[in-house]
Amino acid sequence: MMTRRLVWPAALPALPELNAEQAAVLAAWRGPVLALGGPGTGKTVLAVHAARAEVLAGGRPLVFARTRQAASHLRNLITAGMAGRAWQPAVTTVHAFARLILERFGDSYPRLLTAPEQEFRVRELLAGNPGRWRGLEAAITTGGFARQVRGVLARARQLGLDPEDLTRLGKGAGPAWEAIGGFFAEYLDVLDAEEVIDYAELVHRARILLPERFGEVSAVVVDDYPELDPSGLGLIAALGAKTLAVGDPNTVITAFRGAHPHAVQVFPGLFGGTVFELRQSYRSVDLSGVRSRLPVPVVAGAGRGCAVRAAAGGSAAAYLVGSEAQQAKVIAELLRQAELEGLGFADMAVLVRSAKRAVGPILRALARAGIPVGAMAASVPLAEAWPVRVLLAALLLAADGEVDAEQAELLLRSPLAGLDALGLHELLTAHQAVVGQPALRPGQRLVLALSDTAWLGQAGDVGKLQEFLELIAAARAALADGKAADEVAWALYEDSGWAAELTASQARRELEILRVFFTFAGAGERRPGAAGVHMLLAEIAAQSIAADTEREARPGQPGVEVLSVHQAKGRQWPFVIIAGVQEGAWPAVAPAAALIDPAQLRSDEVVPKLDAREGLAAERRLFYTACATAARRLVLLSVAGASGESCEPSRFIAELGLEAVHPPQPKLPVDVAGLVAGLRARAESPELSLGARQASARLLGELGVRSADPANWWGVRELSGAGYPRSHARLSPSQLGMLLECPRRFFLSREARADPPSGELTELGSMIHRLVADLERGELAAADAPQAVTEAIAQLPYEIAWQAAAHRDEAVAALERFRNWEAARPEAVGVEQTFEFGYRADGIELAIHGTVDRLERTSQGLRIVDFKSATRLPSQASVAGLEQLGVYQLAVEAGALGAGEASAGAELVFLRAGDVLPKQLRQESLRSRPHLEPGETKPTWVEHRLARAADILRAGEFPATPCPNCRSCAFAAGCPGGGGDD
Repeated sequence: MMTRRLVWPAALPALPELNAEQAAVLAAWRGPVLALGGPGTGKTVLAVHAARAEVLAGGRPLVFARTRQAASHLRNLITAGMAGRAWQPAVTTVHAFARLILERFGDSYPRLLTAPEQEFRVRELLAGNPGRWRGLEAAITTGGFARQVRGVLARARQLGLDPEDLTRLGKGAGPAWEAIGGFFAEYLDVLDAEEVIDYAELVHRARILLPERFGEVSAVVVDDYPELDPSGLGLIAALGAKTLAVGDPNTVITAFRGAHPHAVQVFPGLFGGTVFELRQSYRSVDLSGVRSRLPVPVVAGAGRGCAVRAAAGGSAAAYLVGSEAQQAKVIAELLRQAELEGLGFADMAVLVRSAKRAVGPILRALARAGIPVGAMAASVPLAEAWPVRVLLAALLLAADGEVDAEQAELLLRSPLAGLDALGLHELLTAHQAVVGQPALRPGQRLVLALSDTAWLGQAGDVGKLQEFLELIAAARAALADGKAADEVAWALYEDSGWAAELTASQARRELEILRVFFTFAGAGERRPGAAGVHMLLAEIAAQSIAADTEREARPGQPGVEVLSVHQAKGRQWPFVIIAGVQEGAWPAVAPAAALIDPAQLRSDEVVPKLDAREGLAAERRLFYTACATAARRLVLLSVAGASGESCEPSRFIAELGLEAVHPPQPKLPVDVAGLVAGLRARAESPELSLGARQASARLLGELGVRSADPANWWGVRELSGAGYPRSHARLSPSQLGMLLECPRRFFLSREARADPPSGELTELGSMIHRLVADLERGELAAADAPQAVTEAIAQLPYEIAWQAAAHRDEAVAALERFRNWEAARPEAVGVEQTFEFGYRADGIELAIHGTVDRLERTSQGLRIVDFKSATRLPSQASVAGLEQLGVYQLAVEAGALGAGEASAGAELVFLRAGDVLPKQLRQESLRSRPHLEPGETKPTWVEHRLARAADILRAGEFPATPCPNCRSCAFAAGCPGGGGDD
């Protein structure tokens, strides 16, 4: 059971007194008043003073805010200045007030649907009657069309439209609009039958139920008025009380919820009264260049609201960085520098356009720099938070019995299973030893290991894996017994001992995220068992910004806040950094045209589709809103080459009168690692005086951290081969060639097991080899080969469809070449023939093992055929000394492929090269050509090379050696031999 500790809020700052502009608005508040002003002009201050004044005059004001957090903040500000007066502050949101109306005046109160639940019902209804959507059958199964339909339904209720109205307006507007009215009626019938309601319907019904004169309030105060949708405006207008509304149409950023800057134009018609403008801003960053370009609607009795006088002393800068990783590093440097200049971390914020994509790298950079982060749980969508991803993957495995490759590795490396990199490697090795299937990728093998556990009976001791699977089995049993998803997730967390593994800093961070997760998972009514797991997964996956999970605003962990622009709206910090301000990201690339766009719907017509100017204006408003959160200092960061493309700084930067330049070098390192590196460089610099170098060395010694100790610096000790030399070794023919060509590559590949996952071409080659062997054995008919290729290609992890199709055609052509080639060959006496033999070379016993693709009987002996899938052929001279073929021949001569046999040479057959027949290259037999170079003292050239390999293994040193394959080597990066250089 989770417990919570209540913390008394930190002291709120004193509310500023009203200036002359604000006082004039408040003095005129005897009827409806609308006050428009830019960021920092004191709109919220005016709203708070108005609410206090109404209370002190004996009235009962009702205050509306945009979100629950904003409502809680307003409530705290109002009550902080009430001097002990007993008053229960009525500060709420439109939806919360609508819920109150339904509870008090409605016959029943249906359960509220979450957005993912609503979209699920929309998709079910779309699939249930495809005949309604003639010509759109392909679209109704997509999530994008379901979201468009859901948006139109919400828009219709915001405008007070019924299904009949939607049917009437949709005639002649296109097939989707003509069908939407009937769908709307069916949707409402289904929700009524289930006794549930969505948020748009909630406000619509509240407007109908609201008494003609709701006399319980004497006045209404509305903060952030332009963010209201039409239904919210109508509900507040129906209250009939004197109204004071404040807001800025330039910062409307929730158009996807029905808000629009033109809401200020309807104020005189809905409420009447007076319109004022607040022009004096208390923020000192000049944003007039962007503000003047916004298409603000003209309001009767007011100007365009652009003339805002910023305070003096502000600064703004724009920097261009090379990558998202560098951007995160620069952010940490700028924040640390600001802290060294005297600014507290709580006075700083980092804003991103989308928290879902961009927050992760920034949080990791701040953690490395030791910079505290506040409100972290609220900054990251639950679906992207690592602890939540682990628990969701575990729930999915328990419910369905399988997960994807990424989820499988995530679970096994998590505290639930506790495997490290070595443990993961041992698991893969054990699974391959029992199950086989060497062509499987590591991720595919992990999925198979978790989904089909029958192999464990033959795997011996699997330790932590068995404990993890027992946890999953218990979770599966709990779901089968009807337990809720949050109860099962909590049992997984508690029974695994996860909390005991956390450090103090991890505990603070992860427990805050998990607290939000369990609060969300336990809220509302969800189905029990596996169905509840799937519902929870759908809801969390649908969150693109962090969920609003708290009823009351509370002080978070003091530190830098990392937020999306939507989360930051209405707040301010002395220093704000905005990340990712480049073309293509800000303004964002226009999405594909919608089949049915909610913005087209008006109360009396369906208008033509909007042009790109409206979308650009919305992007500019979002950017302006982000910049407006900076009170004194603003920094914009653009990434050049984001997503592998060349990106330019956003046009909005130029509108601010700025030019993106390279960021300045930090005056001091931002973390301990940087400090150690800087001091070490100074201590070893020949350009500095002896005294300066000694001072740097003394500081290193005084740091008291392990990385500062010279004994732990990389590269200061002599190279050591102690412990590696051995009396025996196991080699395959290809490993022998790798060892002789570049010992470093051999060590990293064979000993360190550091090979990256195989790519599509490697998988394609393995598939062709496998199908050729099936043809040779008669296990695959020639007529069935194309279909077998198609099925095999479908199992490979191609990300590009055309590439998969091209490789499919190449594989079919390769098999056809093989059939033409085989027709003229003697019958194979061995297919995929394995062998192993011992060979003693200069004191080391070598176990040589491998597999020969094909063996043919000739009059001179056994001929070896090795199939290749490469398209570029080596030279004939290089094939003459190819170690792989030479070892195959030596295996024949040693009797490993049949007693008393002799080698008749070897051939390479390139199945993907050639026209009708594949290209072939031949290696002479060891008997006809035992030596290739003068001075070889061993019986054959192959044995001479085995002796060289033995010398390398005996020395235990594996130097990097430049060779023709350096440019394709997986370990070229960082190669001390410079092999990766052009």
